[in-house]
Amino acid sequence: MRARDLLRLSVKNVRKGRLKTVLCGVAVSVGIFAVSTTVGLGMFAKSAVMTEIEKTGISGAAVYAQSTTFSFSEDDAAFLLKKLRNAMTIMPFSITECTARVRGGTVSAALCGATEQLGDVMTLTILHGRSLETHDMTSEALIAVVDEDLAREMYGRSNVVGKTVTVLCGGVTISAEVIGVSASQTAMLGNLTGINMPNLVYMPLPAVANLIGAEEGNKAMIRCRDEEQLKETAKQASVLLEQRYPEITFGTENLNGYIDTFSAILSVMTGFIGAVAAISVLVGGLGVMNSMVAAVENRRSEIGIYMAIGATSRDILLCFLVESILLCLLGGIVGCLLSAGVFYALSRITGMAVDMVRILVFSLGGAGICGALFGLLPARGASRQNPIDAVRDE
Repeated sequence: MRARDLLRLSVKNVRKGRLKTVLCGVAVSVGIFAVSTTVGLGMFAKSAVMTEIEKTGISGAAVYAQSTTFSFSEDDAAFLLKKLRNAMTIMPFSITECTARVRGGTVSAALCGATEQLGDVMTLTILHGRSLETHDMTSEALIAVVDEDLAREMYGRSNVVGKTVTVLCGGVTISAEVIGVSASQTAMLGNLTGINMPNLVYMPLPAVANLIGAEEGNKAMIRCRDEEQLKETAKQASVLLEQRYPEITFGTENLNGYIDTFSAILSVMTGFIGAVAAISVLVGGLGVMNSMVAAVENRRSEIGIYMAIGATSRDILLCFLVESILLCLLGGIVGCLLSAGVFYALSRITGMAVDMVRILVFSLGGAGICGALFGLLPARGASRQNPIDAVRDE
């Protein structure tokens, strides 16, 4: 029997058993919709979380001095930049826990000492005013860039350029003029993780060092050309600094490692939930198998006639197997269309897009495989019928 004839016969049988086709298609479509939507939502959530993490500027590599008296200088940054081929930008940086005064009390904050390279090293969107510049790098420059959330906490509005921000670090009170307001880097991340993220206040590093001194963990942030070599670049930086300052030990951090770890956790969670949702596909497949077993029993005489006029066991097997695959593919198409509609609406509402094509292709392929697996047993049973016995039963 030719492939065209097999396909035509399978399509005819699918169309003839309309109720069976509808019920099997619904069962499979529910499973495919559940799997594709679950995996898509997981990817959507992962994309949203990773976007928010990237806004915090957590990327690249860092090297820090394990000393309370050492403070990175611009000379140290220039020295490393000259020696490290993979380094694109190096910025001395410090971060200190503090609190910021707002209307009605204080809020958790982090005082970050940075240089004019802040925008080159960290992802920072300036909404009002400007970022730190070269002429700001003096110990007398009491100026600051604050995030939008802190601005609203302090003055009830976003644009607070020219106003004053006051932070308390230990026993030191620092008041600085706001020269810029950045888009919030931590608010959405805090909402997603449930962790109370601090508000960020950026000030010139020389002014921070002059006011509160060199802090343990004072870092040099390194933006690399090839992020695959972050770990090696950070290690090279620590070796170079230990050669320059033999009395001090330096440590390293792969900041991208935090992102990679969080991404891996989200991927595992998405995979686990998708695996649970895949149970519904198995249930649909079992329904198809049950339906095909019943079809074989009801069509015994038909099978006997086909064999009597020359159809081989292979022809019978392929006929029922193709029919099973078609049933599952029809349900898979409906499930994929429903899932695509959900994510189209979601992308229009949120403005974020998820690559659903790959998910839908895999889902549809999974539906076809499901049809082949669960249709194989009934198809083999049909192909092993004795034509004489089959016709006699009629």
